[in-house]
Amino acid sequence: MKRAMFSILGVTLTTEQWSDEQRWTLLLTRLLRRRLGGKWLPGLPAEAAQLLSG
Repeated sequence: MKRAMFSILGVTLTTEQWSDEQRWTLLLTRLLRRRLGGKWLPGLPAEAAQLLSG
């Protein structure tokens, strides 16, 4: 069984239940945070909040 892990700032989150679109949205939100003015792109799972806050 393949297990995908996503780690940012020491927080590890299992993303195996996320769709590819949700993973890309998380990545793009992290990369474009300043341009987005602190807003998040739509379509992120609730679990992404701990990765994007702070």
